[in-house]
Amino acid sequence: METPTTPSSHRNENSFRRNTRNLATNISNKLTSFFGVRKRYSENSSLPTATKRRRSYVDDGVKVKSPVSVVSSPDGRNISPLLMRARGFPLRPISFEEPTPFGSFENLPIDVVNFFLDTLKYSHLGSLSVTSKDWMKNIQLYVNSLVFEKKWVKEMLAFDNKSPEKYTEMDPFYGMGVLVRKLTSSEKSFENRLSVFQQYLKVARLHTKSTEGCGRMIHGFMKDHSSMTPQQYSLFFQVVFNVFHGVKWQLEVILDVVDETYRKPAGPFFSLPKMIHEMNVRKTIKNLFLSNMDTDPNSESNRCFLSFFLNEFKHKGMSKLSKLMYLLFAPTIRIRHHEIIHWSRFSELVVTTEDEAQSVLKPMANALRALMECKRSSAEKPWMKNSIFNLMEEMTTYPEPWSMNTFVSLLLMQPCLIPISIVARMQKDHEQEAGDMLCTMKLLLHRWGNNVEEYLSLPFKSIVESLPVNQLRQLHDCIWMWHQTNINELRERYDTFSDISAEYQSQIALLPLLQTLITVPQ
Repeated sequence: METPTTPSSHRNENSFRRNTRNLATNISNKLTSFFGVRKRYSENSSLPTATKRRRSYVDDGVKVKSPVSVVSSPDGRNISPLLMRARGFPLRPISFEEPTPFGSFENLPIDVVNFFLDTLKYSHLGSLSVTSKDWMKNIQLYVNSLVFEKKWVKEMLAFDNKSPEKYTEMDPFYGMGVLVRKLTSSEKSFENRLSVFQQYLKVARLHTKSTEGCGRMIHGFMKDHSSMTPQQYSLFFQVVFNVFHGVKWQLEVILDVVDETYRKPAGPFFSLPKMIHEMNVRKTIKNLFLSNMDTDPNSESNRCFLSFFLNEFKHKGMSKLSKLMYLLFAPTIRIRHHEIIHWSRFSELVVTTEDEAQSVLKPMANALRALMECKRSSAEKPWMKNSIFNLMEEMTTYPEPWSMNTFVSLLLMQPCLIPISIVARMQKDHEQEAGDMLCTMKLLLHRWGNNVEEYLSLPFKSIVESLPVNQLRQLHDCIWMWHQTNINELRERYDTFSDISAEYQSQIALLPLLQTLITVPQ
């Protein structure tokens, strides 16, 4: 049975509600008077398109979950960030989309992807191409496009070959070489890789005519050349000479010259145009193959190119190879404001100072050392010591025999050449010449202010290890014989006390090394 309500009970209930509402209003007024509060109004509900915004939603035409205050779980639940951390949930939303070869670029229009590729440096394009087969195909299509070619040609023409940015990602020549190397890295056939490289090298040569820039492009493509075989090097040189057609033929014409009277500046048949042409061929060869970040032929980046380049002409004989070495590394002379090769400089020179030897002979000595140190991946040398000795003999007798001082100075510029020359002479029964050479070496080193024992210690060690005991004793006796001969000749002259003193002092400095020649165990 329901309890009846009375008017007094209604009044009490209404009074309680009124008091509660007033209390809440007073508390709210106190809070808002203390804290700055900005009221946020809902949309006008009278508008036909207006909807009431909920806390976790943003209404901007399409309803989207707000990422600010909640995170959606895979099953659709809203989970507090604090609760996620407490329960070990991942802090980033989990994507259930399958990975694609293009990653985030999968859903982009092809025009947008190409615009992105257009902003990358050439080396970066190469790095991106090796991330997946799909990227490689896409970048290959882009690189083969006319748009890319126009951009590349424009950058090549604008690039300064004297810029310090050479061999960097800012260099369009070098960068393109790196890009082609990476784009073709999946090719198993080296010949196919060269075929692709040849196409771009033709474009560079056609539009720029810059052998220096094309050389940087070559070294960018051939950066990992240490594992290449002689056959691959031969293919490579053929490709380059096909692009720069005529260069190899011009080179062979120079090597086959019989009448060299036009090369003598003081002669009646001197031809400056021919000499200028020879200098241009020299610059072309060095720009293409021998100027990789350094002009020194013995630098690690150049020595293999030099070694296998000379190997291409070894079939012509050592006399032609010696001319090729002259063409590349002989000193130059200026005539009528033109720099030309001084073919007879070595045979006319008698070296007396170390500075003279450094300026004239050092490049040639470095080239010879490069032939010694270049090794293939199989640890076999394309140039054996006997071949280097024969080449030196041809060089030092062309066009006329060198003076002993000049020849010995060439060896002193790279002491590793000394054992090759001495050991070969001893094995061919030319011990007198070997003794004369070592006697001249120690005198020049003494006059140049070098420590004779320290300078010649490694060459003597190599000589001792290479010759039998009887030949070492012969060499020891020949050195003493030439020392006595030099003293006797100096005594017959006038005012030569300083020369006699230098001969004695240099011989004394050599004594510890001479002792090693006769103390070898039997």
